[in-house]
Amino acid sequence: MSSSQQQQTFVRSLTRGERSYLWSHVYKYAGVEGMSAKEQFGKIISYALNFLTGESDIEQRIYTKAVKMF
Repeated sequence: MSSSQQQQTFVRSLTRGERSYLWSHVYKYAGVEGMSAKEQFGKIISYALNFLTGESDIEQRIYTKAVKMF
């Protein structure tokens, strides 16, 4: 599976609420470490693994789905 297909599969696995939460997180931290939101969306699985802390149930669910993509 190509990286692009893997990203799409991951996004499709998210519920509407999880997607909304993740998108808000990406936009909120756009520019952190010099990466734009567009660049972060291109690496959304890595973003979820690197930037979600897992402090909330929704972050834990997203993180678990991201781990399953590997």
